[in-house]
Amino acid sequence: MSEATAARPGRVRARGRALPWTLVLPSAAVAAVIAAPMVFLVGRALASGRATLALLTSPRIFVLLGDTLALAALASGISLAIGAGLAFLVERTDLPGRQFWRVALALPLAIPPYIGAIVFLHLLSRGGTMDRLIGIALPPYGLAGAAFIVGLYTFPYSFLFTSAALRRVSRSLDEVARTTGRSSIRIFWTVILPLVRPAVGAGIFFPSLYALADFGTMVLLRYDTLATELYYQLTAFYDRSAASALALQAIVLTLGFLWLEARLRGRRRFHQTDASWRPPTPQRLGRSRSPALAWACVVLGVALVLPVMLLSLWAYAGAVHPTEAERLWTASVGSPWHAAGRSLLLAALASTVILILAIPPAYLRARWPGIPAWVMWAASQAGYALPGVVVVLGVAFLTNTIAPWLYGMLPVMLGAFMVRYMSQGLRAVESGLSQLPQRLGEAARGLGERPARVFWRIDVPLLRPSLTAGWALVFLNVLKDLPVNLLLRPPGFDTLPVRTWLSATDGIYTQAALPSLLLIVTAALPLAVLLRYAAKRGLELG
Repeated sequence: MSEATAARPGRVRARGRALPWTLVLPSAAVAAVIAAPMVFLVGRALASGRATLALLTSPRIFVLLGDTLALAALASGISLAIGAGLAFLVERTDLPGRQFWRVALALPLAIPPYIGAIVFLHLLSRGGTMDRLIGIALPPYGLAGAAFIVGLYTFPYSFLFTSAALRRVSRSLDEVARTTGRSSIRIFWTVILPLVRPAVGAGIFFPSLYALADFGTMVLLRYDTLATELYYQLTAFYDRSAASALALQAIVLTLGFLWLEARLRGRRRFHQTDASWRPPTPQRLGRSRSPALAWACVVLGVALVLPVMLLSLWAYAGAVHPTEAERLWTASVGSPWHAAGRSLLLAALASTVILILAIPPAYLRARWPGIPAWVMWAASQAGYALPGVVVVLGVAFLTNTIAPWLYGMLPVMLGAFMVRYMSQGLRAVESGLSQLPQRLGEAARGLGERPARVFWRIDVPLLRPSLTAGWALVFLNVLKDLPVNLLLRPPGFDTLPVRTWLSATDGIYTQAALPSLLLIVTAALPLAVLLRYAAKRGLELG
C-alpha cells in the first residue's frame, strides 16, 4: 500500500506526515480571508496597465515618495537617538530609579501619534495655549514637526528592544574585552553594538512604518506623504485607479523597509548560555548623573506628562466653560462615553476573534511543519506592516466587488482588523507553542485521550500567558487604530479615535481632549499587561 493510500480519511500529507483537516480547513480559510484583499488590490493596480505606470512615474508621485522617505529617515533618527540612548542609560549605567524608568519610558506607547499632534498643535499654534499665555506661536507643521511627533511617540519601541538586548549581554564579555586593553568606547562599538544590532534595526523599522502609514498625524500637521494622498483619494477624489496605484507604491515601499530591517538585523546570531551569563556592571555616570536624570525626566514629561496634563485641563475647560460652538458640536455628535463603550467592545471582539483564529495556523506550523503549513502561515500575514489605509482600500474594494451589501457593517471592520493584526496574534500563539513540552501531549494521547481533549486540558492552560499577552497586544492596537475605525465604520458607530479625529479636524480641540484622555486610559491597561509579560519573556510589542 502506498504512503498516500495509507493516510487515514480526513487527512492530507506533508513530508510524509498526515495533516488533520480540522486544522487545515480553518487555516486555509484564515489565509484566504487575509490575503484576498491584498491580492485583489495588487491585481487591480496591475490591470490598469499604462494608467498605473503613468501615475507611478508622474512628478507628483516622486515628490510624495521623497517626502515620505525624508520623514521616515528623520523620524527614525529621532526615535533611535531617544530610545536607544535612554536604554543605554537605564541598562548600562547607575542612573537612579532604573526599575521605574523601565516602565515609565514605555508608557508613551498608550498615546497614538495623532493625539500627540493634536496636543502640540493646540499648545503651539497661533491662538493656542502658548500664544495666549506668553505670545509665542511655533506651530509644528511640515517635515520637522511631523518627524518630531512620530519620533517622540515611537521611541518606546526602540527603548524596549534595545533595553531587552542590553540586558542579555553578559558582564563576562566586557571583562574579556577589557583584558585585551580596549577602552570603554571601543568595547561599545566592537562588542556591545554588534550584539544589539537587531534591536537597532527594529528601532529604525517601526518609526519608518509609522511615517509611511500614519495619515492622521500628517493631515493635522499639513505634511503630504503617500498615506495622506491615499486618504484624499479615498475620501475626496474617489479615484479608484489612482488609489490602487498609490497603494501598490506603498506596498513596494513597505517591502523595502522590511528588507532594510532584515539587513540591519544581519544573518549572524549570538547566543549566551544561562550558565555563563552575569548581569552587566553599571557604569558610573559621575558628574553626568544629574544631566542624564534630567534628560530622562524631560523626555517623559514632554511625551507623557505634558499631554495628559494639558488634555485634562482642556477637557475641564470644555466641560465647565464651553463656548456656543462647543455646545452645538457636542450636541451633534453625542457623548464621548458612548464612543468609549464602542471602542472597548470593538477592541475586545476583534482581539478575541483574531486570537481564536490564530490558533489553527500557528498550531499547524508548530506541530506539522512543511510547505502547506508554511504557505498558509505566510498568507495569514499578508497584511503585516502594511499601512492601515492600504488595508482599508483593499478590504473596501474587495467588499464592494463581491458583497457590496456588507460595506459599512461591523464584519467588514473585523475583517480589516484581521488583515492588519493577525500577524501579532500568530506570533503570540507561536511563542507559547514553542515553549510547550510536546511530550505531555504525546503521553496523554498515548493514554487514549482524544486530541481535542488534550488541547483543551493541557495545551490551553499552558498557552494562557501567551494568549493573554497576544490578546492585550491586539486590543491595544485595535483601540488606537484610526484608519479602520474612521473609514470602515458603520453609520453612527463613532469610536474614540473617530471622535478625537472629527473634533480635531473641525478645529474644536477642547472637545478632542476628553475622548483622547479616555483613549489613553483604556490603552494603559493592556499596555501594563504587555509590559509585565515582556519583562518576563521578552515579548516584542510591534
